Amino acid sequence: MTATPGLLDALRQAVGTRWVLADPAALLAYESDALTLFRCQPGAVVLPKTEEEVAQCAKILQQAQIPWCARGAGTGLSGGALVPPGGVILGLARMNKILAVHPNENTAVVQPGVVNADLDRAAARHGLRFAPDPASWNVCTLGGNLAENAGGPRCFLHGTTSNHVLWAQVVLADGRLERWGSSSGEQEDLDLRGFLVGSEGAVAVATRIGLRLQRRPPASETILAAWPSIRPACETVSAVVAAGLLPVALEVMDQAAVRAVEDSNLRAGLPTDAG
Repeated sequence: MTATPGLLDALRQAVGTRWVLADPAALLAYESDALTLFRCQPGAVVLPKTEEEVAQCAKILQQAQIPWCARGAGTGLSGGALVPPGGVILGLARMNKILAVHPNENTAVVQPGVVNADLDRAAARHGLRFAPDPASWNVCTLGGNLAENAGGPRCFLHGTTSNHVLWAQVVLADGRLERWGSSSGEQEDLDLRGFLVGSEGAVAVATRIGLRLQRRPPASETILAAWPSIRPACETVSAVVAAGLLPVALEVMDQAAVRAVEDSNLRAGLPTDAG
């Protein structure tokens, strides 16, 4: 199965000629995500702008029996944004609007192509933040965060993306539109919202996402501590948590990592004799 000229014409009619990429050079950027160990060049890339265009593309591809998947910024590390040879990628980068921020409800509604950090900055104007903070938060998209159930250092306290998705408007493989979850966050008898988050796009494509926001803390403090070995460091962390003091984030570096930093141009004055 491959993207035939007739299929490409149908996709161009759905989204516009400019937004269907089929030139081999243009497709190179889509042959892998950040896990470059696995590569597979798609037969075409389609860049829809609206939910209706996503649904129309899904119908066209299902009728043609062409495998396809959605893609955000391509920062994932699982190969979730790849398709088999001849498959089609729906790139959602053009669907990048923050549709609403509701400060009284601590919620936001976004399209899947919104960058994680952009939502956090928009929420900050209301004293709020979006807690999940994957390492690529400056470039990764919220649709991708949902698909991968992304986390980050702050997930120690606030949890991963699944803890912050209230509902999602989705397009199914046959182009049908459904809404999974609820604005209240109450779990339904069949938790399709939970089924969706972390499914890497294999279940449905989220085209509109309702998210829970957090109040920004009035202050924060970072503490650096050194131990002779890993074991007492871990015991200290256990004691801190057992005392009911829940840090927002925790990171650990062994001696090899500390020395690598201090031997580089990123040296920060860390104690190289620490375990």
